Amino acid sequence: MEIQLQQFINQHVKVVEPLMKQVNLSYWKATISGKEEDYQHYADLSLKLRQVYSNRQEFEQLKKFKASGQIHEPLLRRQLTILYN
Repeated sequence: MEIQLQQFINQHVKVVEPLMKQVNLSYWKATISGKEEDYQHYADLSLKLRQVYSNRQEFEQLKKFKASGQIHEPLLRRQLTILYN
């Protein structure tokens, strides 16, 4: 079960890491320029990021990992807690 959780986390990071970078850079650009289109771009990217964290199927998978009681490695357990909450 820990292997499956690690694979889930790895896939999650592949999706979230570049998106988070884009969100942060677009926010920085919007605050520097003050342009409405830059703020809109930031809002669009922020929505995409929120959609990642509102995926019901992935949340169900996280619930299964949590309920299994088979995650013993401390770092994985902490990552599961953070993703779940």
